[in-house]
Amino acid sequence: MMHTENDSLGDDIEPSYAPSGVKWAMAAAVTALNAITSTGFAIAGLLAPDHGVLGAGDMYAAARAFPLAITVLVLIAKRSWRGLGLLGAVLALVQACDALVGFALHDVGKTVGPLVLSAATLAAVRPLLFVPARKRPS
Repeated sequence: MMHTENDSLGDDIEPSYAPSGVKWAMAAAVTALNAITSTGFAIAGLLAPDHGVLGAGDMYAAARAFPLAITVLVLIAKRSWRGLGLLGAVLALVQACDALVGFALHDVGKTVGPLVLSAATLAAVRPLLFVPARKRPS
């Protein structure tokens, strides 16, 4: 498939197949909520570090959260349904890993919260991930 300079993520399908309306709004809202939640916890870690000492973990969390949140907002603004679907799936995976950390720490709140957010994000972006490709001319 040839790409032109006007191509963006998602331009390779028929417009009638592109997710829109409620599916798009739900995916955008839940993915943004996921990214903003991670960013909020990163900011909290930077502003109120454990034992009054800023740790490397707080800085790594912020270094991961800020670019992901900005990218989500850009993808939403550009209405890049495929980009948002892929990044939403990545954010769901990150939250699932956070849930595993919470489980290892025997912390119910740090297990259930990320697990619920992971499942909600994956459910919301699923329609963006499985869209039929455009029929190619014979």
